[in-house]
Amino acid sequence: MLRLRKVPGRISFAGSDKLESAMDSKLALQQKQAQFRALQRLTPQQRLDAFLVHCRLVTSLRQAGAARRGATRRQG
Repeated sequence: MLRLRKVPGRISFAGSDKLESAMDSKLALQQKQAQFRALQRLTPQQRLDAFLVHCRLVTSLRQAGAARRGATRRQG
């Protein structure tokens, strides 16, 4: 049975933090910390702009994948 637990800012599975920390390298951990500090320095408007750019990129990737799958289905 999966158990969810609330962590501020996200929902995680019980025990998932142990798995994440076991898989992270020192470099990956340093990068995550640097990204978190950079995020804290952004203004609300900058955060919103960054989220908008992220959403556009994810949408483009999704559309490209759907187009690729459609082309593959038509060929074979």
